[in-house]
Amino acid sequence: MLFLLAALLTLPRWLPTALAALLPAGWHLDELALAGDGGRLPTVARLSLSVDGCRLLGLDDGRITLGWRGMVPVIEAVGIAALVVDPACLGASRTPLRPREPFAPVGGQQAVGLLVIEQLRVAGWLPEPHRVELVAAADAVQVAVTGAALRVDGRWVPGTGQGEFRAGLPQGGPITDLALQGSVRAGPDLAAGVAVATRLEGVLPLTGSRLDGEVEGRWQKDGVTVTALRLGLDQVATPALTAARIGLELEAPARFDPTSGQLSVVAKVGAERLNLVDAGRLDRPTATLSVTGDLASLEWRAEGRAAGGLGPVAGAGRWSATRLDGRFTLDGQALPALQALLPPTLPVELEGGSASAEVTLTWPDGEGTELGLGGELRVADGRLGGTHWAADGVEVRMPFHFQGREWRLGGPRGGQVTAGRITAAIPAESLSVRVAGAWPWSARAPLLLDGLRLRLLGGEANLETLRLPQRGRAAILRLRGVRLEQVSALHGDEVVSLGGAVDADLPLHLDHGSLLIEDGVLRNATPVRLRLTDARAIEAFKANNPGLAQAADWLSDLHVDRFDGTLSLRRDGQMVVAATIEGKNPQLGDRPVRLNYRHEENLLHLLQSLRIGSDLAQGIEQRLSPESRRR
Repeated sequence: MLFLLAALLTLPRWLPTALAALLPAGWHLDELALAGDGGRLPTVARLSLSVDGCRLLGLDDGRITLGWRGMVPVIEAVGIAALVVDPACLGASRTPLRPREPFAPVGGQQAVGLLVIEQLRVAGWLPEPHRVELVAAADAVQVAVTGAALRVDGRWVPGTGQGEFRAGLPQGGPITDLALQGSVRAGPDLAAGVAVATRLEGVLPLTGSRLDGEVEGRWQKDGVTVTALRLGLDQVATPALTAARIGLELEAPARFDPTSGQLSVVAKVGAERLNLVDAGRLDRPTATLSVTGDLASLEWRAEGRAAGGLGPVAGAGRWSATRLDGRFTLDGQALPALQALLPPTLPVELEGGSASAEVTLTWPDGEGTELGLGGELRVADGRLGGTHWAADGVEVRMPFHFQGREWRLGGPRGGQVTAGRITAAIPAESLSVRVAGAWPWSARAPLLLDGLRLRLLGGEANLETLRLPQRGRAAILRLRGVRLEQVSALHGDEVVSLGGAVDADLPLHLDHGSLLIEDGVLRNATPVRLRLTDARAIEAFKANNPGLAQAADWLSDLHVDRFDGTLSLRRDGQMVVAATIEGKNPQLGDRPVRLNYRHEENLLHLLQSLRIGSDLAQGIEQRLSPESRRR
């Protein structure tokens, strides 16, 4: 035993040569630097060991604490400041390690005795500011990792094949204050696998959402299998949407093969509610998501639905490195199911028809980190209703693109919107318009309405181009061939009868603070006829106004050859019409009549008059009645 003690105390002088002699063929001691410590066991300042040119071990600043168990020397602890181990150096192609004869350091005599390591401690070999500490003893193995990005505390009991661990991510990580707590189980043969069960809780720093979940799985030689997974988020808020009570669960066990990098996952994702910013909401949306492939290029498929009959929406795509691509399709969707997607303040009811859409998704979008969407929406045989209007036979073909929180509508050719019939205060039919530009619009990114056409009051209306915002440039609404008979029928006045057709050019100022139409031009397109049809009312008027008796006679049947005037309309509905009328009454000879006419009336009040209001309300009520919806 004294020989052994002497050998330990003189370690720095003979150990390098002795180790080199002990190493198997192909093994090489590259460097060993020892420092004496006042007669105690020395400190290993640096150690480097290689196998066939592969650096197996690198060690800095090793310390050994020596004790005694009776007459037996015991290494009570081993401390290592920095340690690098490359297990690949011991691959099948490397030289195997075979024990040699016991080393005899003194006089050719073998040292006889027992050296017992009570505890092995390794600490410090992680990049700053992180630190790992491993303590291996006969009864348990404990590991602790501390640092700014990760915290781990674990314990393994070899005899039982069971262990437990706690881990966490402190402030500043992708998941703030993430805490994991779980257990590990393994049989005598580790090749059979190690089972892990974990519960986790944390907070997502970008959204403040609380995360909780449970994971169960097995780590085997051929890969990792997750048998159960449940994740939940209380809420998520982004610039585009907010979601409440989000959940994810596996539909089948998920597998990952670390050798090939192959991943296979089928999961169900759902939420209690999904609110779209500046739009509507989805109740109880769910989606089944399948992901397969290697980590460098994953393929995914999805199918989603929501309450109210929305769906299915099918999607497929690829995740490659830092880019996500996908394509979604919605085919034959009943239009009323999309009502939930509209802003609740929008007074439009999707009453009938069908819709389909194709959408491509890209993230990042190629111009930054924003989400990019593009596609086309189509509506067939739609029926829409509003507070004071209803539309039938609506057809929509609307390409769109979303980027940088801005919608671009129409594409290069423009989107097309048509409607067969519109029931309103002034009925119309055969509406068509092309749409292109930004939504919401701005001076930098305007919205254009081109080629607006519709038939109304026996004539036609067209608007070549409307640019929003107008920025002071009026858009000219042109009315051609408007029949005065239909205008008179709207008013429901049985005393005055109008006939003929008129034209109008009306400058629209839709973004003006007070004006809608300023100095619009009115003129007759055909000869116009004005008749006072209630003879008793005419005679009573003449009796009460003798000075206007002759004018009343002229107006009893006035044939107008020339009608010129102007029309202005304010936002509050106040309308002013000034006109010059020239004509004659055949019953009173060929004497020409010239009248200067000025009329002021609130157009909104006029449209809300009893005759128009009752007819309109009845028409819209019929259009939106349950019987009509079943047609």
